[in-house]
Amino acid sequence: MALLAVLMFVASCSVPTAGQSTAPTASGWSVSPTPSVARPTSEFDADQVLEVIRKEGFTVFSPEVPETGPLRAFDGLCTGSVNGRCHRVFIYDGPTRVGAIDAGIVEIINQSGKEVILQFPQYKVGDAGCCPSGEQRKHTGRMVDGKLTFTPPIPADPNNPETR
Repeated sequence: MALLAVLMFVASCSVPTAGQSTAPTASGWSVSPTPSVARPTSEFDADQVLEVIRKEGFTVFSPEVPETGPLRAFDGLCTGSVNGRCHRVFIYDGPTRVGAIDAGIVEIINQSGKEVILQFPQYKVGDAGCCPSGEQRKHTGRMVDGKLTFTPPIPADPNNPETR
C-alpha cells in the first residue's frame, strides 16, 4: 500500500513531456478562450474530453453533463493540488472547447446545455483561506455569435472583490 502511495505521488510530480502542459498555480488566474490542445472530433464524447482534461494535469470529479444542448462545463481541480485552490472550468460547445476559466475557487452552480452559471467566492483582505467573507459573484456564460460570452465579464482575478 505504501509503495502504491509513493508511485502515485511520483507520477503526479513528474516533469511534463514535450507538448504536455502543466497545471496553473493559484496565482495564474486567466480566462483563456482559445485552447492549445487537441480537440475531440465529431460527436461529443465525454470520455474523450475527460481524457484530454486529465492529460492537462486536472482531475474532474463527478462530471454532470446536460442531456440537452451543446454547452457543457467541467470543473477540473489541479491533480495533486495540496490546498484545492487550483481550479479550471473547461467549457465545450458540442465537441469543441470554447473556453477555460482559471480561479482559486469556482463552482458550476447550474448548466442547462444553453448556458453555464459559475460562482466565485470573494476574499476580502485578511480573510483566511477557508473563509471568504465577500458576497459571491455569479457569471452566466452563453454562446453569442459563435463566441463564449459571460455576463458580467469574468475579471482576471475572479476571487478578488476589488476586480470588476
